Amino acid sequence: MLKVGFDWLFSMAGGGERLTQIEIFPWERDFEVGIAELDIQHRQLVAILNRLAAKFMASVCVETLDAEFDELSAYAAYHFKTEEALWLQYLADESSEYTHHQAGHQAFSVQLDRLRASLEEKPVDDVAEQTLSFLVRWLVSHILESDRFLASVVKAKQQGLTTDEALSVAQTSMQDASGVLMSIIRSMYVSHSLNTLRLAREVSEQRQVAADALQAQSETLSISHRRLLNILDGTNAAVYVADMHSYEVLFVNAHARRLMGDVVGKICWQALQGRSAPCEFCTNDRLLQTDGKPADPVIWEHYNEQVQRWFQLHDQAIPWDDGRYVRLEIALDITDQKYLEQSLRDSEERYRVIFEQSRDAMMIVAPPDWSFRAGNPSMVELFGAGNFAELQALTPIDLSPEQQPCGRDSSSMAKDMLQIAMRDGAYYGEWLHRRLDGRDVPCTVLLTRIEIAGEVMVQGTVRDISVQKRQQQALERIAHYDPLTGLPNRVLLADRMQQAMSQALRRGTKLVIAYLDLDGFKAVNDRYGHDAGDRLLVLVAERMRHVLRESDTLARLGGDEFVAVLVDNQEADTCTPILVRLLEAAAREVLDRGYVLKVSASLGVTFYPQSASIDADQLLRQADQAMYQAKLSGKNRIHHFDLVRDNAVRGHHENMARLTAALRAEEFVLFYQPKVNMRTGSVVGMEALLRWQHPDRGVLPPVEFLSQIEGHSLEIALGNWVIETALAQLNKWLDVDWTVSVNVGAHQLQHPAFVERLQSALSRYPDVPSHRLEIEILESSALFDLERVTAIIEDCLALGVSFALDDFGTGYASLTYLKRLPVQTLKIDRSFVRDMLEDLDDNAMLEGILGLATTFRRTPVAEGVETLLQGERLLALGCELAQGYFIARPMPADAIPVWIAEWHLPEAWRKHV
Repeated sequence: MLKVGFDWLFSMAGGGERLTQIEIFPWERDFEVGIAELDIQHRQLVAILNRLAAKFMASVCVETLDAEFDELSAYAAYHFKTEEALWLQYLADESSEYTHHQAGHQAFSVQLDRLRASLEEKPVDDVAEQTLSFLVRWLVSHILESDRFLASVVKAKQQGLTTDEALSVAQTSMQDASGVLMSIIRSMYVSHSLNTLRLAREVSEQRQVAADALQAQSETLSISHRRLLNILDGTNAAVYVADMHSYEVLFVNAHARRLMGDVVGKICWQALQGRSAPCEFCTNDRLLQTDGKPADPVIWEHYNEQVQRWFQLHDQAIPWDDGRYVRLEIALDITDQKYLEQSLRDSEERYRVIFEQSRDAMMIVAPPDWSFRAGNPSMVELFGAGNFAELQALTPIDLSPEQQPCGRDSSSMAKDMLQIAMRDGAYYGEWLHRRLDGRDVPCTVLLTRIEIAGEVMVQGTVRDISVQKRQQQALERIAHYDPLTGLPNRVLLADRMQQAMSQALRRGTKLVIAYLDLDGFKAVNDRYGHDAGDRLLVLVAERMRHVLRESDTLARLGGDEFVAVLVDNQEADTCTPILVRLLEAAAREVLDRGYVLKVSASLGVTFYPQSASIDADQLLRQADQAMYQAKLSGKNRIHHFDLVRDNAVRGHHENMARLTAALRAEEFVLFYQPKVNMRTGSVVGMEALLRWQHPDRGVLPPVEFLSQIEGHSLEIALGNWVIETALAQLNKWLDVDWTVSVNVGAHQLQHPAFVERLQSALSRYPDVPSHRLEIEILESSALFDLERVTAIIEDCLALGVSFALDDFGTGYASLTYLKRLPVQTLKIDRSFVRDMLEDLDDNAMLEGILGLATTFRRTPVAEGVETLLQGERLLALGCELAQGYFIARPMPADAIPVWIAEWHLPEAWRKHV
């Protein structure tokens, strides 16, 4: 408790119990580190220190000091254990900082042991003073430096910062505290504490001297003056006995002679008290104050050559043995008390300066009305007033909104705070103040009970934390909101879903979870760049958000994935209009810097509650799986989750894991199907066809597994393996002039690294002419993004490879597309070859395709030739190159030489030579 007005400390009345009220180490607001557990323990350490000082004031013995050492050592160890546990909880990975912190604790214990050991060789009083000096310095340094740093780190970690960020924040906060100020604080507390202790001891001793003298006075009627003089000669006060009439000094004790030297015997009591002019033996400059005025009749000062001393006089007329009365003078040395009085006045002045110049708003209020009694300039500025007079008639309640952010009424809450401060001595918390201009200011408030001139008041220290609150809100926004779209992120979504699930159970309504993934967003990113993609995401997110009701939530999980949480649906199908509007909002075109960007959305839906118990994560997975089915069903549509489909999806995930393992285990192989010239019989190339050598099911064709990896990263990995393996086989076939064609899907072809990976693969086989590798692409993959596909093909052509358009005739390519695509070969789909002899339309389509190939100077290759007559008909139409089961089935590479040796041109085809 802060003491303002220190006169009570020096009163000689009231008994020794008043001294125990002295707080040698008063608690200050700045000692609060902001962690309740540490602050409570710090207050207990201060209480132990003050109790220790109080016992020293009365009397000090080895047993007392030793017992206090035990208590302090035990509680400090408990406190250190708390701190080290906090450090390990929040900074387990910072062992060096922890070791440094722990070393400080060990150093304290070592010094305490040294002081205890010094009791054996030093006076107890000296050890007591050294102990208090050490404890004051250590406690101030420990709280203001070591523990404040630890608290800053812990609070930063609790706000979600990383360890490095938390340490940086703590170091910055410590740099903000002036080292000079901390040094002054330490010095002030040490000096103030020791002076207080010495004063209290001196006052205690002096009271005892006075008591002894009065007791001796009461006994003078029955004892001789010699016995009295013997008693007085051994006291620690300066004692004079003088004749009341002649002013003759009859007795001066040893203590007085030590203080004043030879002159003491020549100074009479009347001159000492200044009641008349000094006698001839007195020297004026020794008896007059520095300003030339006579000495005070009660307190006088004496100078020797170096030191000014102050004494307090107690005088009494007493009977002497010879029947006359003499004046007994007892002078108590109060020099240290005077110095301390000045120190305390200086402290009050420092307090006044701190109060006036503090950057924190400081104010003093008093019961019963709690109006402002005092306030510093920072208070005036905080509340937006012109001067203190504008605030003097107000109370803190008048400068607060009706309710606090916690929802409590400001008036009742403020009364509770003030009651706690008056009862416990202090209260600390947050408060929302309202300036005179109506603006609300979040603050921290420290209320401290004080005494001024005997009146109990409350000092409030208020700090504007608007900046910290804005920073806290910014951190919370970063932690809970997507930085690009401003929508709730995955963390906040989880919280909203939990609340919505509880609400659905409570109200008996349906909760709808909709999982959205944008269709075609990757193509926008790849073609127009990520900046354009980000702008598209922001606009689409804003459109979808406006579709929802105020009570609903739209969150972004990352990339182009969103989740909508729709609450208070009476039936499952009541949400359908909102879901449709979500799809429409996502599919609307976006004009971005001259380009028209267009995407759609696939939407999966699930509901809550369900028949079985389910949590929020499972609901999201259900909606995700339903969204995946919407994509497989054609995209830009809504798919509702069902358990049967869920089992199928689970099977799909298991299959993906099995296929990934198969690639790692080298279970995939390439079979080769020959392509021949049906007019000459020569072999012109091989098509590499993927097969899976399943350890249990045997050799599986692509239809068994390729559709499962479409659009997955495994599709690209497997496609890269096919190209690498085909080039390795070509390296073995250097003695023949075949081409080997490989099938490349749209996902792999449009991957940003496709050309680079192809070039890298070709460089690993420098002996293989690059023109012997042919890439077959589906007509539909070219239609998806003609410009991009054309650019990729041209880059590959520059490397020397050739291209074929596979399954030609089954897509929707226009003549413009056919003209622009730089492919050399058109592979006629097997469906036209199969039925051309029976279906006139297929035959006409075949003739048209061959005509297009001739017109655009492309080489046609017929797929699926399974009969002799089909070959004859193709030759008649002018198509010479073909592949199919009639010619050869796909086979392993090591079977090709055998087939070559056995292959011969059918006689029926020879006639077309």
